[in-house]
Amino acid sequence: MHQMTENPYERQAYVTLLDMEALDNILDISKQLNTSSTRNKLLVIAEDLKLVEGEVKDRLKSAGNIELIDIAYVYDSIFLRVGGVPEKMQELKRPIFSYSNFRDFFTNNRRLLMWLLWEYEQLVYVDPDTIVRRSVDELFQYCGNATLCAPGLYPRRCVSGGPGGALEEEVDDQDLFNPRLMVLSPKADTARRILDVRNESQASDYSELYHELNTLMIALKDSWKPVPPCISGIASASRNSTNTSTVKAFPKRILMIQGGYGEKAKDSLSITSEVNKLYCERHGIEYKSFEERVLNETKFTGHWDRYEVMRRELRDFDYVMWIDADAMVKEFDFDVRDAISTVGENIDIMINSDWEHAPSARSSPPVNTGVMIWKKSNWTMDFLDHFLSLENAYCRKCAETRCERIAFHDQGCLEDYLMTNALDVRAHMQIFPVGVLQRKINDNHKIDARLMSKWNTDYEFIVHAAGIVKERHEVLENQAVAIINSF
Repeated sequence: MHQMTENPYERQAYVTLLDMEALDNILDISKQLNTSSTRNKLLVIAEDLKLVEGEVKDRLKSAGNIELIDIAYVYDSIFLRVGGVPEKMQELKRPIFSYSNFRDFFTNNRRLLMWLLWEYEQLVYVDPDTIVRRSVDELFQYCGNATLCAPGLYPRRCVSGGPGGALEEEVDDQDLFNPRLMVLSPKADTARRILDVRNESQASDYSELYHELNTLMIALKDSWKPVPPCISGIASASRNSTNTSTVKAFPKRILMIQGGYGEKAKDSLSITSEVNKLYCERHGIEYKSFEERVLNETKFTGHWDRYEVMRRELRDFDYVMWIDADAMVKEFDFDVRDAISTVGENIDIMINSDWEHAPSARSSPPVNTGVMIWKKSNWTMDFLDHFLSLENAYCRKCAETRCERIAFHDQGCLEDYLMTNALDVRAHMQIFPVGVLQRKINDNHKIDARLMSKWNTDYEFIVHAAGIVKERHEVLENQAVAIINSF
């Protein structure tokens, strides 16, 4: 471990992850920190420094303020170092046991290591592709001893002018945080909470579904403080975030699709499409809809057409977002790019937990295919090919009429893939709590009690008239008028 100096800022540092595709940007972050009066160091966390090429190490070390660390380094600094280590930190070895368990635990979960860096009082984490426009050193004082400070999951737009107003902007209080920027104090109690959540999820029958984001959200949901909107932003072709101190670039193209066959679906689409088009125009997202059958009607119910349409459109778009005909965006200020940017690189499907559960017949958590986001990748195209081939015998029945275990169509088939982990789908899917992508209209933010603690939020980004039959037109029309009037 490094030796402490008389530098008053030695116990404060910035942190990011070693990402070879963002190497130049990491060096830019280092340069920006060197211009600050505090000249804080930048910790760069790798999985295994032995696997990092010497040329890369030399480039990073030449910056002068970068310190490279890895999983083994953190383990040694806590459990093998003699003297100086807080007793509570050393006690964490009990739930971890060996180094091999420690390594397996933190591989693909490097951000969780930050709470174990006990020699620091405060750390500011930024994603490696973050552009740091100006110093955010003021966050150290702003956050104080808070367990965690971060932007809201869907942070509001920064409207103040210039860096001087960055901490004066009205704070946006939300249920969940966006981990692209985090200010934290490494503490044994918080680290133990994170370890406990991770261990509990690994004991689940669906352990592969619990990614780093899930661990962070579950462990720290009630322990974080929001930073003002002018600290962190996301930039796209339509959203420059020119006033934010840090910005995460999002150059990818997104398409929103709706569709429906039959008079009821077309009636719903005539209402919701107008709202969703307005949202897309505001956020620079392209929009398309269809009203005719796409797949062979003798093999597939209309619910399956969305997958063929998405497969075609993913040739030209980086992300395709599906929304059912009876669903519409309610929170116009939210930019779906904020949610997309929270997930790991290996995630190809983003979906919402369902609000109803039947554990014996459904995956846990269950999913709702009324709103989904699919990323363009080789895995995605292979998955859609397999999904529509109906090689899965259970899914053939789902496609013809309804699934055997539960009265679903495509949704039941997707849950069967999750239950069997076909094509390693769990590793490629991020399940958000109810509300992050969608929730049922007028549900009073209540869902199945078995899902409430981990899979519910107060968000209502998109509202869905799921299960409403007789009064659907009136409910959708009233909701659309209220949304447009507020817009």
